Amino acid sequence: MAILPGYEYEIFISYRHNDNLPSQDYGRQAADGWVTEFVQNLEKELRATIKEPLSIYFDKNPHDGLLETHHVDKSLEGKLKCLIFIPILSQTYCDPKSFAWQHEFCAFNKLANAPSPPERAGVRPEFGRDIKLTNGNVASRILPIKIHDLDTEDRASIEKEIGGALRAIEFIYKESGVNRPLKSSDSKTDNQNKTDYRNQINKVANAIKEIVSAVKNPTVQSPRKAINEQPSPKPTNNKKIAAASLALLVVLAIGYFFYQKPAASNKQLTSLDKSIAVLPFTDMSEQKDQGWFGDGLTEEILNSLAHVNGLNVISRTSSFAFKNKNLRIQVIADSLGVNYIVEGSIRKSGTGLRITAQLVRAKDGFHIWSNTYDRSATDIFELQKEIATKIAGSLDISLDEKAIEQMQWAGTTSAEAYLAFLKGIELDNQAHERSLFVDLTTIAS
Repeated sequence: MAILPGYEYEIFISYRHNDNLPSQDYGRQAADGWVTEFVQNLEKELRATIKEPLSIYFDKNPHDGLLETHHVDKSLEGKLKCLIFIPILSQTYCDPKSFAWQHEFCAFNKLANAPSPPERAGVRPEFGRDIKLTNGNVASRILPIKIHDLDTEDRASIEKEIGGALRAIEFIYKESGVNRPLKSSDSKTDNQNKTDYRNQINKVANAIKEIVSAVKNPTVQSPRKAINEQPSPKPTNNKKIAAASLALLVVLAIGYFFYQKPAASNKQLTSLDKSIAVLPFTDMSEQKDQGWFGDGLTEEILNSLAHVNGLNVISRTSSFAFKNKNLRIQVIADSLGVNYIVEGSIRKSGTGLRITAQLVRAKDGFHIWSNTYDRSATDIFELQKEIATKIAGSLDISLDEKAIEQMQWAGTTSAEAYLAFLKGIELDNQAHERSLFVDLTTIAS
């Protein structure tokens, strides 16, 4: 029984059957698949995070590969009327022929976005897909979990369906050439993402807690409900009405003249809340020979974001002070005094580059936006503009054409010339380091 009337379950887990097959562990078959273990650990974490018990719908034998001639289980329609929908996004989830994609993910998104029916006495109004949290932020009732880096076309399918950027909590173990789900036994230090399984489970539980709290205690009433709940006016005479009107005008006049300054202060505070630092992109190439490109891309993204009104961007000098520093995001954010961090990585992929960028909320490490690009080095201008635009959109900042046009390095419009410039700086730095090493060696001898 759900904690809110009208909902059969609080949480619905959607996944592909192949992502929950028991794995082989050194010749022994594991008792549970990845999704089953995730659900078990999430249930434990929720019990330690939320006072009320939450119900989770998790079908251990889901339908898969549904065809048009097959019948959809009617009971699923009721189960999809849940508060939070958690899709386990894998390399095979975004398959139009699969039951999970067509009759769970797309079906829930359509259901959550459907217009609310007319309110009736004693019936709780429907919630939309996107809800306002108690802290003022907006969250989706679709809470994606990523267990693989997704192909470009799969990410595009998801973002087209939800009508915006994909924001997911990642359970991905990364090494060179490795793309698999993060397991509870994996070492945080061995994982290139530096993510810990238990911490990620805790992030999911905290995100669920925020959503449940928001739907139980909505901060904004619907206009119809607010009108219906207003007390009936008591009979009064014209003199009382006139006196009340005069008092109201006096209060409004006082408020206009004396409270304009605090209002401006609140506007400034909102701007300060959107403070951001762009950390140098990490060179993940085996030869460690792409650092120069990562530094250049970082600087271009930083310069692009600096043209965005309503966004406070930390300077290059401050951001680059944390290059190659293995510190937690929250520590870096506290040191720079920002609420958001942009980080990323560069890796050679065939004849091109694989660039990963992500926007992280510093207070809890939540990934607001992330994406992977397979591009050539000469795409650096378009790439930095695309990343900066996505970041601004994720922070609900709209860009006009003038701001987008300004997202261009002022020195040249030639990507080849700029890349040669970056490479020259790298070679000069290397020569300076060798010279300094020789001088120190001479002094030591």
